[in-house]
Amino acid sequence: IVAKATTCRHHIEANHKVKYLSWAAMNGFMSMLPGDMKCCNAEAKAGAEAQLTLDSYLQQQPIKECIVPYTDPVFCKAMIEWLVSTDQPIQALEHPASQNMMNIAAHTKDGVKIPNHKQT
Repeated sequence: IVAKATTCRHHIEANHKVKYLSWAAMNGFMSMLPGDMKCCNAEAKAGAEAQLTLDSYLQQQPIKECIVPYTDPVFCKAMIEWLVSTDQPIQALEHPASQNMMNIAAHTKDGVKIPNHKQT
C-alpha cells in the first residue's frame, strides 16, 4: 500500500527519461520531471530576484490644480469666507464692480487666475 498518491515522475525520470522527453518534444509538452522542474524553478527564482524594486517603472505625476465647479452654495460659502477673512463690509458684494467681476468669473470653465501684488 502506498502512503500517498504520486504521478510516478521520479520513476519515469529514473527509468524512462529518454522516451518521456522525446514524447514531450513531439507533442509540444513541457517536461514535468523533477530534475527539469528544479531547473525551471531555479530560473524563475533568479528572474524574481532580478527585479527588486519598481523604481525604474514609476514616474512622478504632475500635481493638477483642483478647480471646484461653480454652484451657488459653494460660491456663497467662499464669499462669506472672503468677507470675514479680509474684514470687508457686506456692501462690498453689492458694489457693481464686484458683481461684474463675479459674473465674469462664474462663466469660466478652467478657474480664474488672480494676479498677485507683484503682477499688478
